[in-house]
Amino acid sequence: MVSLESPVSSLGKVAKGLSKRLSRLGIETCRDLLFYTPFRFEDYTNVIAIGDLKPGMQGSIHGQVQLINNRRSPRSKKTVTEMLIGDESGHVNVVWFNQPYLTKTLLVGDYVRLSGKTNDNYFSLQMVSPTYKKIAPGHESDPESLVPVYPTTEGLTQRQLQFLIHQAFQQCGGDIHEWIPEHILKKNSLMALPHSLEIIHAPVDLEKVTTARRRLSFEELLLVQLSQIYSKQQFASLHALTVPFDKEYVKNCIDSLSFELTEAQKTALWDLIKDMERSQPMNRLLEGDVGSGKTAVAAIAASTVMHAGYQVALLAPTEILARQHFLSWLKSYRVGSTYTVGLWTSGDCRLAVWNETTQEMEVKPIKRPQMLKEVGAGTVKMIIGTHALIQSSVIFAHLGLAVIDEQHRFGVTQRKLLKEKNKGSDMPHLLSMTATPIPRTLALTLYGDLDLSLIDQMPKGRKTIVTKVVPMRYRRWTYNFVREHIAKGEQMFVICPLIDPSDVLGVTSVKEEYDKLRQNIFPDLRLEVMHGKLGPKEKEDIMMRMQKGEIDVLISTSVVEVGVDVPNATLMMIEGAERFGLSQLHQFRGRVGRSDKQSYCFLLASTQEKEEVSRLRALVESNNGFELAEKDLQIRGMGDLYGKRQSGLPPLSHDALSDHFLIKASRDTASEIMSDINKYPEIKKRLIAFQQTVHFE
Repeated sequence: MVSLESPVSSLGKVAKGLSKRLSRLGIETCRDLLFYTPFRFEDYTNVIAIGDLKPGMQGSIHGQVQLINNRRSPRSKKTVTEMLIGDESGHVNVVWFNQPYLTKTLLVGDYVRLSGKTNDNYFSLQMVSPTYKKIAPGHESDPESLVPVYPTTEGLTQRQLQFLIHQAFQQCGGDIHEWIPEHILKKNSLMALPHSLEIIHAPVDLEKVTTARRRLSFEELLLVQLSQIYSKQQFASLHALTVPFDKEYVKNCIDSLSFELTEAQKTALWDLIKDMERSQPMNRLLEGDVGSGKTAVAAIAASTVMHAGYQVALLAPTEILARQHFLSWLKSYRVGSTYTVGLWTSGDCRLAVWNETTQEMEVKPIKRPQMLKEVGAGTVKMIIGTHALIQSSVIFAHLGLAVIDEQHRFGVTQRKLLKEKNKGSDMPHLLSMTATPIPRTLALTLYGDLDLSLIDQMPKGRKTIVTKVVPMRYRRWTYNFVREHIAKGEQMFVICPLIDPSDVLGVTSVKEEYDKLRQNIFPDLRLEVMHGKLGPKEKEDIMMRMQKGEIDVLISTSVVEVGVDVPNATLMMIEGAERFGLSQLHQFRGRVGRSDKQSYCFLLASTQEKEEVSRLRALVESNNGFELAEKDLQIRGMGDLYGKRQSGLPPLSHDALSDHFLIKASRDTASEIMSDINKYPEIKKRLIAFQQTVHFE
C-alpha cells in the first residue's frame, strides 16, 4: 500500500529508476512529489502565428516539423537537437540540449505545439528548450489548456515529472487532508488543500491557478510565522547575563572612534544597549548596507559586554573574514588596548595582548590547548573565529555576547549549543549582522523571531560609486579607462554569471572572459580566476592575494558577493548584468568603494532589450540598497533577490513574498494560533514536523 510517506520509488519502475534524480530536487517521498509545485504555466491556448514572432516574445506556436537532427556542440560537447518548424506564416528554428531521444519522439511531418521564449539568433529567430506537446493526427485544431512547468534537473524531463505526479495522485492522493481549520480558511478566502493541489497540477484556467497558489503560499507562510513565534517564545524564556549601561564608558568608546557615528548607528547601538540590560537574552538582527557601519556598532556593544566582565565571541563565515575582523577590531576599534583578544580558525590560532610598556599590541601564536584553557578561565575576553567555535570543545567562563557575521542566522539548535558553551546556565545575548538589504515586510517574515535594527544611513564623506550601463559600442572605451586606473595601482573585479561556456544562455562565462582578457585586452596584467568549484582554501588564498595587491584583475562568479575588504579595488565590471537581480548587483558593487578613492561599476548587458536595460538603470540612479531590494522583490521575486534559497526556510513562492496582504494575514493568524496552540492539535503536529525539517530545533 503506497502512502504519502512512502519513498517515491514505491510508485513503480519509472519512479525507481528516477529516484536519485528526484532526490536532487529534494523529492524523497510521495508527499514531496505531490507538493512539488510548478514555477510557471505554459498557456497553449494563446497560439501565435510563427510569422508574428519577435525577439524576447514568450508564447506558444503550432506547426509541423520540417527538419530534425542531432549534432555535437564544439564548445560544450553537448548533444544539440535542432528542429525547423513551420506554419502557413513562416518557420522558426528550435533547439534542445542533451535530449537526443527527441529525434525518435518527434518526426518530420508531425504536428506539435511548442511554448517558450523566442530569441534573436543573429539573422534568424530561435526558440531554446521550449516545452512541447505532440498532436495526434486529426486533432490539430483541438483546444489546449494550461500546462504546468516544474523546476527540473539533468536527466529528468517535464513529461516524466508530470507522469510521476499523476501516478502519486492515483495511488495516494486521497490521503491528503486539510489541516487548517475551516474558520481560518473562510476568514482568509482560502481554497481547501486537496482541491488546490489538483488545480496546481492539472490547471484549467489562470484564475483558479492563482487561487490555488494563494492557498499553498498561505500554508508555507503560516508555518514559517508559527515557527518564528514559537522560537521567539522559547528563546525569551531563557536567562541571560545582564550588561549594565555605563553611560560614561559608552561615551568614551564613541569618542575614541576616528569618525562620527550616524544617527542610524546611534539608534541601533541604543537598541543593543537596552536589550542587553535585560535578563532576557537579546536576539537581534542588525541590517545595513555595505559600508554603513554595522561593525562599529557591534564593536562598541562588544566593548560594553567586556567592560561588564563578560566574554564575547565573533563568528565569521570564512577564515579570511575572521582574520580580517581580528585585525580590524584591534586597529580600528582598539578592543585589544584593554582586553585580550584571540583568533581561532582551523589554520590560525593567535592571541593579541596589550603591552603596557611599549603601548602596542603584541600578536603571537598560541597552541590550541592553551587557547582553550585561557578562554575557559576567562582571560581571553574576546575570541574571533569561524563557526568551528561552537562545534569544538571551546567552553567560556562567562560568554555574554555572540556576534554572528554576514547572513549566518542561527536556529534553536545552534542557540542551545551556544548556551552549552557557558560554564553557567546563562544564555549569551545574540547579535546577527547582514549586509544584504531586506525589505522590511520580507524581513519580518524571514526573521520574525529576531528583533530588527536598520542602519539606513551612510557615513558622511563617503564617495558615491559611479555606476554606468555600458552599451556594446563603448566597451573599448571602458577597457581603456580601466587600464589607466590599474596603471595607477588600483585593482578590478570582473563578475560573470557562469563558470563554463554555455550554448543555452548566451552569456559570458568566467573561463571565456579570462581567456579574452588575458589574450586580447590585458595580456600584461596579473589576472586570476575564482569560482564555486574551487575549494575553500583555494578561494581564500586568491582573496588574500587580491587583498595584498598581488592580483590586478580578479575574474569571478558571484562567490565574491560577500567577501573581504579590498580597499585598493576601485573598479567593477559585471558581464551579463541582466542575469542578476538588482539587490545582488548592488552587493557586487559593494565590493568596491571601500577607500577614499573614487570607485566605478560598469554594467555590461548581453542584451539590448529595453526592459532589461531600463531595469539596470535603477542602479545608476540609486545607491540605496533598501530601495533596490524593494524594487527587485516586486520585479523578480525572492529567488532572484538573494540568488539562492535561504537556509532553514521552505522554497516560498515569489507571489507569497511579494504579497503584503497575504504576509500580514498569515502573521495575524499565526499570532492567534500561538496564543493557545493546544486548541489546534493538527496545527501543532504540523509545526513540530516543519521545525524538524528546517532545523529550527
